[in-house]
Amino acid sequence: MPVECPQSLVAGSQFAETEFFSSQIIAILAAILFPVFARAREKARQTSCLSNVKQLTLGALMYISDYDDIFFGHIQGRRDTPGYPYYGGTGFCNWATQIYPYIKNNQLFTCPSHPNYDWAPSWTSPDAYFGYGMNYWLTYFYYYISMADIKKPAETIWFTDCDYYVVYPTYYLHTYPTSTAYGQNGFARLQLRHNDGVNVAFVDGHAKWLNRQAIEGDTGLYGASKYWWGR
Repeated sequence: MPVECPQSLVAGSQFAETEFFSSQIIAILAAILFPVFARAREKARQTSCLSNVKQLTLGALMYISDYDDIFFGHIQGRRDTPGYPYYGGTGFCNWATQIYPYIKNNQLFTCPSHPNYDWAPSWTSPDAYFGYGMNYWLTYFYYYISMADIKKPAETIWFTDCDYYVVYPTYYLHTYPTSTAYGQNGFARLQLRHNDGVNVAFVDGHAKWLNRQAIEGDTGLYGASKYWWGR
């Protein structure tokens, strides 16, 4: 004679199976949706960062307009030893200090995807680490160029995502691959912070996001470079 299970046990078993499958479905959905949400959050930070570099560039353009269209250096002022990089000298400042009167907002110097790297006008060190770097080839060997020297302002990078206050062009990524400053992981290298790409602002004042292939594929030296030299 067959033994019948109590209805309560059958119902409990069915409930357990339903709960198990529900938890599996939730886990699958979470695995699908969480990366989507993460990318959406990063996209929002990317948009905010893009606004930052554009505002920095507009402030920089106002600065050079007041100085006969002469670009500022990544560091301005005398060094302890004339003609050589100084540390602890007097009367010097980096580019952020120079354009700050035209910006007047510390937060614009901080990338939302890198919030621990910030800047303040009270900093006394010229060699600063914050959200953005200035294109080194626009102040190469402390030679102050004019706007008239830039033949391709809409294609020449001025500021971009970087941990250091000055960013070295992609050329150095390949010529100094093991350098702690210029190479693959160098602190003066641009940072691909936003969805495997980087925000850049150009000399003409516009800003946009570039993917890894576009920015790291530009490895030319000086005039052979698409985005960095400009002359």
